[in-house]
Amino acid sequence: WLLLKKIISIFLLFVVTFAFCSCGEVERSTGKISVVTTIFPYYDFARSVSNGTSDVDMLQKPGSDVHSFEPTPSDILKIRNADLFIYNGGESDEWVDSILESLGEPDNPVVMKMTDSVKPLTEMDADHHAEDEEDEHIWTSLDNAKTLVSKISDEVSKLDQKHKTVYNKNSLDYIEKISKVQSEIENTVNSSESKKIVVGDRFPLLYFATEFSLDWECAFPGCSTETEPSLDRLSKLTDTIEKDKIKTILKLEMSENKVADTLADETNTKVRTFYSAESVSKEDFANNVTYVDLMERNNNALKEALSNDTN
Repeated sequence: WLLLKKIISIFLLFVVTFAFCSCGEVERSTGKISVVTTIFPYYDFARSVSNGTSDVDMLQKPGSDVHSFEPTPSDILKIRNADLFIYNGGESDEWVDSILESLGEPDNPVVMKMTDSVKPLTEMDADHHAEDEEDEHIWTSLDNAKTLVSKISDEVSKLDQKHKTVYNKNSLDYIEKISKVQSEIENTVNSSESKKIVVGDRFPLLYFATEFSLDWECAFPGCSTETEPSLDRLSKLTDTIEKDKIKTILKLEMSENKVADTLADETNTKVRTFYSAESVSKEDFANNVTYVDLMERNNNALKEALSNDTN
């Protein structure tokens, strides 16, 4: 792996050098500071903090799979020319270290690794056994989301002190919106007799479930690349659905996984989409859907998922 990483670093250095020689520096005509993020949650947080005061760009293409992302020379140039580069950290962002190393220290943008900003949870497998790695889906906790918004506000304020008051006001306004939907979700959970969700999909929702004291069963853990659960796993999910009178199974946004649909067919239940917010569809992106919007959708899905009303 070390040899492979070295080869990747050399290759990226060549790509960046070639791009600079061919294209030169990207001229910034707006006069605003430039913020580049890897994934949607940080794009939305930075966009909400800025509200047009800074330029915010996202490397992840809407509608694409975060786990298969590979940076292009154009992406590397965006990072190189940014004032602030925000990434998550964790297994999905292993490529970032090589990129930053290839750019060299003197000209690097200010870099924020968001997993360093909150207390991590240990990843769990589908049977709730602790794994060796930290779960990287930190933004699914709304408490964490508020912290991350504040951290981004602090950083852009350092880079653009002239607009510090604007950034601070915008961040407080957005944190208030997160708090509002957080209270709505708390009310949904507290008013529901059932506290268990069944996710017939991957489970990047450990922080969310922990924050709202939800019990859970899933087909696959965290960032699993599995597509077919074992017979034992399917049997356990089916038993849980019947035993706990689950009426609605959850699956993730943009998921191609058919497990939830299969379980629903076998147990005569419904399927609702739940949003990890790791990425968004092209349509949602074009419509300027926010993290808060997605959490409001999740609240509506939870109302069904936690209901065992037979009527």
